[in-house]
Amino acid sequence: MTGIKKVKGRILPHDIIEDILSRVPVKDLLRFKAVSKQWEATISDPGFAEKHLQQYKKSSSWNLIAWEEWPLLKRMNVAELKNNNLNFLSAIEHSSEYSSGYGILCDCEGIYLKLSKLLDGIKTYVVWNPSCRAYIEFICPKEVNDSYRSGRTLYGIYYNPVMKDYKVVIADTTCYAVFSCRYGKWSEVKEIEGIPQNGSCDSGVSCNGSFYWPLVQRRGGHIVDFDIICFDWKDEMFNTVVLPEFKGNSRIFNLTSCGGHLRLVENSRPNEMRMLKYIEGDEIDSWMECKAKMPIPYRSPFPICWLSEDEILLDFKRMPDFLLYNVCKNTLVSIRKDRYRRGVGCI
Repeated sequence: MTGIKKVKGRILPHDIIEDILSRVPVKDLLRFKAVSKQWEATISDPGFAEKHLQQYKKSSSWNLIAWEEWPLLKRMNVAELKNNNLNFLSAIEHSSEYSSGYGILCDCEGIYLKLSKLLDGIKTYVVWNPSCRAYIEFICPKEVNDSYRSGRTLYGIYYNPVMKDYKVVIADTTCYAVFSCRYGKWSEVKEIEGIPQNGSCDSGVSCNGSFYWPLVQRRGGHIVDFDIICFDWKDEMFNTVVLPEFKGNSRIFNLTSCGGHLRLVENSRPNEMRMLKYIEGDEIDSWMECKAKMPIPYRSPFPICWLSEDEILLDFKRMPDFLLYNVCKNTLVSIRKDRYRRGVGCI
C-alpha cells in the first residue's frame, strides 16, 4: 500500500511517520536517511524541511550551544547545556575548501554566513548549514562597497517563509543587494532610503523573517544617539524600529530573539540589567518590559542566547563562567565555560 510502513507487525500511515520525524533532532535525521529510500525521500523533501523548522520554532527549550574554535575558525563546536553544566558533544568541520579565518558574520536558525575568501579585493562569502554539512558560496556585487570594517557594512541572513528560501542581505551606507540561496543569484542593487547614514552597527539578529541591527553614534567614546534598523523580508526594504524608553545613562544594549519576539537587553546601570520584548501591533508597535531590574555581579553582560522563554545565558568579558538567569524565578546560576571560545548561540 502506498504511503504505509510496517513496524513490528503494525501499520503506521506515512503522515504519522512524517510527523514523528519532524520532531527528531537534525543529527538523528541524517542517520535515519539510511533506514529506507522512502525515509530518505521524506527527510530530503523541502516540504518536510519546512515542517521540521516550524517544530523547531515551537520548541520550549533550546539547549545546544555552538561556537567556532579559535584561532583558525575551521570547525564548529557543539555542546549541550544540561543540569547547569555545559557538556561538549562534537566538533563539525567546515564543508568547503575555503579559508575560514574571518569568523561568522551572522546567523539564522542554525544557518551561518561567513566571509570565506579575501583575494585581490574580491570577497567570497559562504552560507553554511553545519547540521547537514551543506554550503553555498557567492561573491558580493561590486556596486555594494562591503569594506568588511567593523560597523561599515551590514550583514544579515533571514528566512522567507513564502519562497521557502534563506536570503542574505549585504549593505553599505548607500546601497544593498539580496542573495537568494535557493536560486543562487543576487537581486538588483538598490539604494538605501529612510535610515540614518551616520553611526556604526554591531552584529544583528534574525527574528520572524526580518533582520535587526543596533545602530549607534559615538562621540569621544560615548554613545550620543542610537537607532534600531530593520530589514523587512516582505518588501526587502530597510526601516527603523520605534525605540523603547531607556532608563539608564549608559545606553548600552544588545538585541536577541526568543519565542518569535525581538528582545532588548539594556545595561541600564552598573551591575543592573533590564529586559524588554518588542510587540508588533496592527497600528502601533511597542516595547513591553518583561524584567525591570536584574542585579548582576559584573558589568556589561553580553546575552549569548535565550534557552527558553524564561532563561537567558549571559557572558562576561574575562570571566570564567556564564550566568544562566531565570526571569520568572529571579535566580542566577554559574556555568563553567571550559572549551567555549566565542559564542554563536543556540542551534
